[in-house]
Amino acid sequence: MTALTSRTVLLINPPGFNLLGASGGRYNLRATDLMACPPMSLLYLATYLRERQPELRILVKDYLVEPYSPEGLAALMRREDPFLVGITCFSTNLHEAFAIAREAKAANPRVTVIAGGPHTLLFPKETAAQPAVDLVCQGEGEKALCEVVARLLGERPVAGIANIWTKEDGVPVPPAVFENAFENIDEMPFTDQAFVGVDRYYHPFLHDPGGLLVVATARGCPFRCTYCNSAGRKARLRSIGSIVDEIQRKVERFKVRNVFLIDDTFNITPQRVREFSRELSRRGLAIAWAFRGRANGLDDATLRAAREAGLVHVSIGVEDFTDEGLRAIHKGVTLDEVRQAFLRCRQHGVQTTANFIIGLPHNQEWAKQMRLKEFIRELSPTTIQTFVLLLIPGSELYDEAVRRGIISAEHWLRHARDPQPGFAMPGWAEKMSLEDQFRINSIINNWFYLRPGYVIGQLWRTRSLRELARKGRVAYALLKTAFFQRG
Repeated sequence: MTALTSRTVLLINPPGFNLLGASGGRYNLRATDLMACPPMSLLYLATYLRERQPELRILVKDYLVEPYSPEGLAALMRREDPFLVGITCFSTNLHEAFAIAREAKAANPRVTVIAGGPHTLLFPKETAAQPAVDLVCQGEGEKALCEVVARLLGERPVAGIANIWTKEDGVPVPPAVFENAFENIDEMPFTDQAFVGVDRYYHPFLHDPGGLLVVATARGCPFRCTYCNSAGRKARLRSIGSIVDEIQRKVERFKVRNVFLIDDTFNITPQRVREFSRELSRRGLAIAWAFRGRANGLDDATLRAAREAGLVHVSIGVEDFTDEGLRAIHKGVTLDEVRQAFLRCRQHGVQTTANFIIGLPHNQEWAKQMRLKEFIRELSPTTIQTFVLLLIPGSELYDEAVRRGIISAEHWLRHARDPQPGFAMPGWAEKMSLEDQFRINSIINNWFYLRPGYVIGQLWRTRSLRELARKGRVAYALLKTAFFQRG
């Protein structure tokens, strides 16, 4: 084995995919036109690795927010000469991720390529079988990556590391042990956003100049929604003191007030939000913040404390507009709780986004699904996000769809083995075609966002030319779909 002379690690977030296109039909938008957040998994890896190997040069490239080209990557590989390239893999940008792996190998055949991310949780063996991938991390990677780096630098075999798939004669070999990197997640490092900067990231409701700070407060989710492949995992929560310590350190360092709590559900309990809000107020941290959460954790006392501490926006996972549907997907909330949550948010001056899923198994009729517009009028959210149901391996609905023959498990396996551009994720097309579901999704979005009053309000609240350009791209995409529907 040739001794390593490089001390550079390159971590890559591949170019994004068209989320609205994947779940909504004909939209042609950048992944960052609606919101842009830094790649938190890579920031955790980079921060943890630097703490334990301070002599390393660690680069994080986020190609969601910066231009990507094969020529640019080749030049970067020649200039920095990394001995290890790590790539985050999502099922939706798998073609791009594997292309980057091949391009990295073409630029330097000696480089070790390790793949991780959500896709490798589902298809680790298929990922490890890719010729340009040397190692795969299945699960949390902070400690595993540190051990991989230590062994590569020490010219020792990497077999036997927890969570790491290796190869023997080109054949994938699974790890003997799987483990969480942290059981007590207060032991996690505070992510260093300087790896990617703050000014390129933004939240549509947090307008203080300077960019966006992003903080994760938990790992895992205790809820059991049937459409989600993260459902029912043990939730490990950071202490309130640890969360606010990280926010305070970042605010003081970057001089930015916008803070987004990136967890899928921050308000796992109302008490957690109240304690967090009181700690912000106690320390006098004057920030503007937002989170994603559930309707049944937004009582008056919680919203009052949060608003006083700077809460600006809550994105609420509603998903369906009938009690029958909410029970069917195990959402654990009622329509009355949803109505009360949006009413209370308006009363306390908190802006809201209502999230809905089109095409759930119990909503496979055009007329019934279109009644969603009436419910949106009733809730009166600030914005909406609607998505066609996508069946993801590991979710209860996916397993049911395979059992009933609505989709084939081979659909995803073919993609995992040989991803092609424009992969179409399967939906539940039992009584309503996916094309009709896409059309309904487009109709509802166009109806909501192209209302004259909404458009005028958005123009009035625009703070910069960059924000105006983003809104212009979204408006153009909506207008194009409206034209196609008439055609």
